[in-house]
Amino acid sequence: MELSAQPEPCVLLTGMGGVLGAGLARGRRADGPRVIVAGRFRPLAWQDAQFVEVDLRVPGSMRRLIEQLQPQAVLHAAAVAHIDRCEQDPELAYRLHAGVIEEGVAALAVIGGRWITISTDQVFDGQADRYAEQAQPNPIHTYGRSKAEGEEVSLAGGGIVMRLPLLLGPAVLGRPDRMGADQILVTAARRGDVWELFEDEWRVPVNASDLAAPLGALLDPVRSPQAEGVYHLASADAIDRYTLGERACLLADIPFPHQRARLADWSGPPRPPRLVLSCERARRELGYLAPDLRQSLAQSAAAALAQVYGQEI
Repeated sequence: MELSAQPEPCVLLTGMGGVLGAGLARGRRADGPRVIVAGRFRPLAWQDAQFVEVDLRVPGSMRRLIEQLQPQAVLHAAAVAHIDRCEQDPELAYRLHAGVIEEGVAALAVIGGRWITISTDQVFDGQADRYAEQAQPNPIHTYGRSKAEGEEVSLAGGGIVMRLPLLLGPAVLGRPDRMGADQILVTAARRGDVWELFEDEWRVPVNASDLAAPLGALLDPVRSPQAEGVYHLASADAIDRYTLGERACLLADIPFPHQRARLADWSGPPRPPRLVLSCERARRELGYLAPDLRQSLAQSAAAALAQVYGQEI
């Protein structure tokens, strides 16, 4: 990797090639700190940011990156986000979700920077009606367990943990295989696929672009000097998978072909039935107002439609 011999003040972002990264790029402030994006490939949504090629799968890579860049803050979102893939390759899951964090937190502590770990609602088992920020994780699969271990490492080193739910949003520029949960269902419907969607699996999905403001505040210690511990960012409303698909297809003005299913009939990896995140700390300390789900779905549908016609909103 080619880096400046005298690093300038910056924030470092990893894992920006997916739905979260695209949403943060759409919603970020023009007057924010200088951004450096690190990864194996440059995300098209971050073409105007400095890019550093790095393979975080390699031990020591995050430590070396921080030592050379000396960022004032790091947002670590790089992950193996597919539950099935984590079951198939747990070593990779633990490397990206915990090993990288261990390196980064230790290296950043030397220069006094702020570490932010992007985590997931999947650290919970889904048996509670609602989960507050202080709720104790109880993961039921490799993805959740590796993420929970990363949370522990981050918090032990003074880092911040941000748990996110399902994300909504259009396909990522240059990566049409990556899109929000709503647009995945719309795309399947357009292809004529018929999927079974759980009517008893509840989530609180949020539009990825709505996360730019609170995460931007965390990346600037001046704007959030007292931030610490765990925060949740989610929508104000819970919705089941079947209804999510139904509403997404309605907004896309296409027939809804998918069918109802029940978790009791599922034979795959375990799935938490109800992951509803309380965002009280984020509201109180970061000024986060949980968005209305209907508005978030409408915004995602509008952005997806604009992409079809070659416009970016």
